[in-house]
Amino acid sequence: MSYLGRYSYSSNITHMMDRFDVSHAEAGLVVTLFFFAYGAGQFIHGLFSRRYNKQVLFPVVLTVSAAANLAVFLGLPFRLVKYAWLINGFALSVLWSSIVAIMAEYLDGKHLKISFAVLGSTTAAGTFITYFSGSIFSGAGHFMLSFVFAAAVLLLVAACWMIFYRKTVSNIMRAAPKPHSAGEGHARESGGGDPEESGEPESFRRPGNVRGSEKVRMPENARESSVAQDNGSAENDRIAADSGASHNGKARGALIATFAVFVLFAVACNFLKDGLQTWVPDMMKELYGLQDTVAILVSLILPLLSAFCGLFTVFAQKYVRNVTLLTALFFGAGLVLTLLLRAFMGGGFLIAAILFGLISFMTHSINTCITAVMPLKFNRTGKAGLISGVLNGFCYAGSTASAYGLGSVADNAGWNTVFAVFVFTAGIAAAAGIIVAAVTHRPGKPPVSPGKPTGKKRGRSIRQWIRQ
Repeated sequence: MSYLGRYSYSSNITHMMDRFDVSHAEAGLVVTLFFFAYGAGQFIHGLFSRRYNKQVLFPVVLTVSAAANLAVFLGLPFRLVKYAWLINGFALSVLWSSIVAIMAEYLDGKHLKISFAVLGSTTAAGTFITYFSGSIFSGAGHFMLSFVFAAAVLLLVAACWMIFYRKTVSNIMRAAPKPHSAGEGHARESGGGDPEESGEPESFRRPGNVRGSEKVRMPENARESSVAQDNGSAENDRIAADSGASHNGKARGALIATFAVFVLFAVACNFLKDGLQTWVPDMMKELYGLQDTVAILVSLILPLLSAFCGLFTVFAQKYVRNVTLLTALFFGAGLVLTLLLRAFMGGGFLIAAILFGLISFMTHSINTCITAVMPLKFNRTGKAGLISGVLNGFCYAGSTASAYGLGSVADNAGWNTVFAVFVFTAGIAAAAGIIVAAVTHRPGKPPVSPGKPTGKKRGRSIRQWIRQ
């Protein structure tokens, strides 16, 4: 429901341009400042989200967003609207990383995966509700009621969160599986029982390392043999340490490269996603001569298709488990769809709307990979909220550039140039992702059945690259 508070302006941007007689760039600046504050907030809240009192903080930020919407409805001058949306963006930036942190803390692996799939669809659902309600108010001749509706829903959600949050968390904690009994844990920690079951390394169970108070006197030749074994063991340890350092260095390099390409993914994805979300109504109005209400209604196909992006991403991961490669392929699909859109631009507006919807679907699927699937890999380290917040912050760096930047391009060079920018952005991201996925890929060694020739090693390696 928070999307009502953030997209109430974007869904009515054509009305706002007509009402205040402003250009694409001026109208887009309001959205740009929102995304700037939202992105900056993601970095801050990603670092501290685990420490927040979420029962109190969530209602506070939702109330701030409601106040910003009410201020626009009550006649705030347009020159001040951008500042209200700046505050609105920073307030709402608390929510995403905090929600991810809550899910990572209280949900087990099975429910966590399902929850992330659902969470990936909330953007589309919230956007659909916002644009659908906006089209209704626009059709009734009172588009400003969109801001009142957003404020009312935000205040209702804030009240529900304050009332039910603690009880819901308590129910989840009671339903969580119970840990092992204290007696079992103490037995393991004390090291009692059979040496093979104690978990003690075999190297610590040499003849001279006997448990208990009894000491065994070793013969001289046994001592010399033990010393020789110790020297050999030390040499092996040094070799293993050198090998481990080399392996850790490669793993660290792969991690840095993967994180860097996901930063690029984040910027490129939201540049495309929010650029579409902001400007498609105006594109449909200017390119096809549609009325404002019809243009907003046609734009509903974007969130309608994107509502299934979370489930689609989970399904696609069954076949392409390499998240970097999967995200790059999504960018490639978006590039092809954008080229098709440009080729069929002279056709009917319904074809353009469907292609816009499919492009938006791919960008939302990419966003799910960036802000949900990738952070999930850091769940065991307790960094899921941090990684999600940081990547989401870079997402909104792209969003910040999209609204004002694409509006300026449209003012000076037209929508055809905007489509060329879309193609270039998607192409760069897809190419970078494929290269990083190939460079950081570590092929596995699957077992080979006795007596059967391996054959087609290269083909198997490519399949492993896709599946891993």
